[in-house]
Amino acid sequence: MVLPALATGLLTRLLNAKTLIISGLTLFLIGGIGAGYTQTISHLLLFRAILGIGTGLILPFTTGLISQCYKNHEKEKMLGYSFAANNIGAIMGNLFAGLLATISWRAMFSIYWVALPVIVLVIFFLRDLPILNKKRLTIKRLPPQVYYHAISAFSVMVILFIIITNLSFIVEQSNLGSTKTTGILLSANALTMLSAGILFTKTKKLVSLFNPLLLMILSAGLWLLAHASTLPLLSIAIVLIGFSLGSLFPSILNKLTLCTTKSHSIIAISVVMALAWLGQFCAPIIFEFIYQYLSLSVESTVTAFAYGCLLLFANKLLLYFYHNIWASMR
Repeated sequence: MVLPALATGLLTRLLNAKTLIISGLTLFLIGGIGAGYTQTISHLLLFRAILGIGTGLILPFTTGLISQCYKNHEKEKMLGYSFAANNIGAIMGNLFAGLLATISWRAMFSIYWVALPVIVLVIFFLRDLPILNKKRLTIKRLPPQVYYHAISAFSVMVILFIIITNLSFIVEQSNLGSTKTTGILLSANALTMLSAGILFTKTKKLVSLFNPLLLMILSAGLWLLAHASTLPLLSIAIVLIGFSLGSLFPSILNKLTLCTTKSHSIIAISVVMALAWLGQFCAPIIFEFIYQYLSLSVESTVTAFAYGCLLLFANKLLLYFYHNIWASMR
């Protein structure tokens, strides 16, 4: 998905958004449904690769179209709704795929038929947006802030997937429950992230230091996750982490749209989404490196991430006071 996502931004110079979305959805449908009819593992991997290409073509537009069609408060609201919809899709997709899997492992892939009505809706209701990138735009011409936001998205995904892949170990090692407990906690995390996306614009209005506050909440949640001795404390940690991560990602995308023009928006979002997926892929590799080569326990690793977020919070706080208070006093 990383390479197709990067290619999407470049393809917008040649094709309009509607054509690319329909092409991506078609590949998504073929790759998803076709996997259920395979007879060998090589054919299964081939169709999963097609699915990844289709997904990589589609997802940059989930934010790119919002940045082109909405402004200011409406744009922020739609970004929150988009992130929430992604979480709903993940929750419902896993639920129905699990139910279908009880019938047959092949039936599980029928969940991808959901792309067919979406294709119909795009064909008849999505207006044809003009090709904005008529100039020879390249990744080198993107504003420096794009790469900062890309690294931020990478970091958010690394933290999220380290938690997802290691929560069961933390629960069992702390004698706080079983795999069922882990499932409930992961569901609570997903629902909290969903709620954070829906409430994004409202929570953002409450404080001017929105992102630094989220980093502080994330740091507190990670520290509590590493040191929780009871199930209620662990549950609070999961809620804090879910809320902060669920708010940080749409906030990153919102700031990204503010630092780019319409002609750069899709390619900029493609870069950020590609780094986000790369973070998802690299999360277990990074954790394994810390765990094996630095000889840190799971709890120590999570604590290290907590202190890292705390340092980022302090840094952003100092920058805020410098630009908004100290600069005005000079």
